[in-house]
Parts: sequence; C-alpha cells; structure tokens
Amino acid sequence: MKNNLISKIGVFVVSYLLISCGNDDPTPDIDRDKDKLAKYALITRVANADQQTAAFYLQSLSSLEISGTVDNRDAEEVVPASGVGAYSHDGYVYINDYVGSRIQKWKLTAANKATLLGSVNVTELGYQGNILFKDTETAFVGGTSQSSIVIFNPTTMQKTGKIDFSAWSRLNEVTGFPATGTAINIESVTELLISGKYMYAALNYINDFASYTPATSACAIMVIDLEKVNVNSNDNSEAVLSIISDERASFAGSWNSGGGSYFMQKDENGDVYILCHNLWGNQRATFGKPAAILRIKSGMTEFDTGYYFDLESASKGNGNPVLNFEYYGNGKFLAAVQDPNAINPENPWSYYLDPIFQWWSFDLYSKSAERVSSQLTKGALSARCVFEGNNAYVPFETNEESYIMKINLGSMTSSKTFSTNGSPVLMGLE
Repeated sequence: MKNNLISKIGVFVVSYLLISCGNDDPTPDIDRDKDKLAKYALITRVANADQQTAAFYLQSLSSLEISGTVDNRDAEEVVPASGVGAYSHDGYVYINDYVGSRIQKWKLTAANKATLLGSVNVTELGYQGNILFKDTETAFVGGTSQSSIVIFNPTTMQKTGKIDFSAWSRLNEVTGFPATGTAINIESVTELLISGKYMYAALNYINDFASYTPATSACAIMVIDLEKVNVNSNDNSEAVLSIISDERASFAGSWNSGGGSYFMQKDENGDVYILCHNLWGNQRATFGKPAAILRIKSGMTEFDTGYYFDLESASKGNGNPVLNFEYYGNGKFLAAVQDPNAINPENPWSYYLDPIFQWWSFDLYSKSAERVSSQLTKGALSARCVFEGNNAYVPFETNEESYIMKINLGSMTSSKTFSTNGSPVLMGLE
C-alpha cells in the first residue's frame, strides 16, 4: 500500500499529513527494529574483590555463530554485588537476585538496550529458589523461610498470593541424620516444575545452612494440585496434596545453580525426572548415595518405584558426583561429572568454585552416558546451555578463560566459538 501511495504524489502528501498528525499510527520501521526484543541474551558473572559476591552484566547477541571475545563494554550492569540466577520468559529476562531478595524484569532489545521494567521484593522467602513460569500472568518461587511459595504476575511484576504449606512443615523436627540429635532448622523449596494439573516442588531439609549440612537422607517432593490454586489467595493450603519421599536418592533442586539451571525436567510424555545430586556442601560422603535420577510418571503423585538411574556408575564411576540437567529432548540431557581428583584440598569450596567437572551426555531411557569433552570446567557456576537443531552451545570456564563451546550432539564433536569476560549464562529469548 505504501508503494502505491508513493507513486501517487497527491495522495502521498495527504497521507503524510495524516501520519504526521495521527496519534495511533504505527511507528516507522526503523523505530520498530530498535525496539525489537533480542534473540539471545548473555549474562556474565564477574567476581568482586571479596570473592563472595559478583557483578552481573546483561547484553544481547544477534547470533551464536560468532568468534573472538564478547566483552562487557556495551553490557548493562544489572546487579553490582550479589548472587543471581537468570531466566527468560516470553522474550524478557528475569534476574533472580537471591542475595538481594528480589526478582527483576528486564527488557533487552536487539539493539542492545536494556531497560528495567519492574522488581518484586521477596524478602519473606529468605534465600529464594528457581522461578517457575506458568504463563504470562502467573509465576511461582519458593525459598528458605515462611513455609510458603510466592505467586507473582511476571507481566506486572506484582505479588498476587502464595501457597501456604505450613501444615506440612517439618521445622524443628529431630531426624537423627546425619548424626544423633540433628534437627531440621531450614526447609527450602529449591525449584518447581509443572506437568499436567500438578506442580512438583523440590524440598531440601537442612540442619546447617552455612555448610549445607542436610537433616534428612531422602529425596522429598511436595505435590500441589494447580486446579485448587487461586493465584489471588494468600492461603491455598488445600492445594497441597502430599509430600512424597524416596530413600533411594538424596535431595533435589538447583537453587539457581549454574546461573539458573533446572534440575527437574519433564520429557515429551510429561514424565517428570528429578536429579538428586547430593553436592551442596559437597555432601556426597554424608549421604553415601550416588547422584541419581528418580521419576514421577505423567499424572501421578508418587515416585515410580520401577525407575532409578545411577548417573555415577553410568559415567566416571561410583564416587564421581553429577551436577546439572540440561535436557535437549528424546530422553537426553547434558550434565557435569565431577573429577574428585581435581579438587583443591586446601579450599573447602573448591568443589563449587574450581574447574573440576567434565560435560557428559546422558540418556534417561537407555540409562547410558557418553563423555562430551575432557576439558575441566566450573560446572556449578556455568551450566546453562542453548540447544538449536543438532547443536548445543555449552558454557566452559577454567581459571584462565570463559567461553562457549559448540557441540554437535550427533557426533559429539566440538569447536570453540566466542570467549566472554566472566562466567557465561546464555539464553534464547525467541
């Protein structure tokens, strides 16, 4: 239509005057391009001098097929000194600042303009877990206090309600694990997942939060009936159906690990698979159980007693913990397998901060594994992967450099793409 107008000068002049005066006419194409949401987001974590907190920088990427170094000169500093998980939903970036007890929503354009659209204060949760987005109006997040799950609207960034599970609380219960007299001092919802009408919440019962010393030996999952949840209610206690546990494996849940990975995934059938990793606080020896996958069949509210996947035996062998659960379809996922021989015995946090993991590919159905790379990486800090076609874009971080590796998931061949200034968290926004 514009071409026709251009060819008819008189009509064009009239149209131009109308466009100049109208308030509801579309913006010119160039302005729409400037406002177009980014295709990919890159968040980099740069440790501060105190080595306890980090600054986080956000910027857009137009492609993953780039080389060289993507530095932080044109990035937006979204958090100066904290710890965060980063998530994407509906084209927007959500920064889960679990140290600052807030959740931020950012708009990131293809022209690399980052705008803070809103923030939710979740101080009542203490140390919040992963965010679960149900739709554009409903999201859930749990934490270490209040025996509740917060419900908020990710569009308006306003809290709307909560799910109160205080009737199921085990706080102050003496369990006797891992030692006589041990009690549950903290119970945390580390992450959540929806399959069908149910929402599953991973629970972590803790004795000492500073060392992540557990207070129970099993994997515990709270089952919630979403059809009974009123997002505008501060009760919703009737929606909590049960807390199920399985002694075959230890606790589950990511807690924003790897920049915002999820350790509960569902396959194309709606079956829920749960990574029980036993690594927070490096508690592998405490549990005496290997990192394993448990399953809840689609539509069920109990663990599938016929399914158990020992990840350690399938990869480097018993005693080699496994972290992360980057699912890429047809029962397959990438995870980081620890090499205990690479741990620095002088640093109690070496298991988390040092490059001691190797990426492997696992198959939930055949219960097999294949090593992807022999390169050691900081698997707890950098884990979020982007999968496109038959390729995975996987973060690597050593003591000397951070970069993204492109891995062909068919041949398991790899090639280095671009380097980053800081631990990379990569997200697709489209």
